[in-house]
Amino acid sequence: MIILIINPKQALKISQALLNKKGGRLSSDYSGIQSVCADAVVAVKQRGISNMTLGCNGSRKYAEIGEDEVIIGIPANQFNQMVDAVSTFKEKWGEL
Repeated sequence: MIILIINPKQALKISQALLNKKGGRLSSDYSGIQSVCADAVVAVKQRGISNMTLGCNGSRKYAEIGEDEVIIGIPANQFNQMVDAVSTFKEKWGEL
């Protein structure tokens, strides 16, 4: 499991990279409580698909997640494909 804490623009690019090979759509399923633990870790492990969450009050306070950041959990088996896509798109996008 890979957890990214990134800004919305970076989340857009990561989403595009995750969909690069197979297409489709991403959905985000979160409760707003226990967001990193339940939504970015457990949900991703159980379902085997990426999930984005806005973070909860506790994660924002104790993990110092900024107001301008979101959290994406990515299954480890999708990480290399995502990195390859980011590398491919780097010319179009520039740096993340």
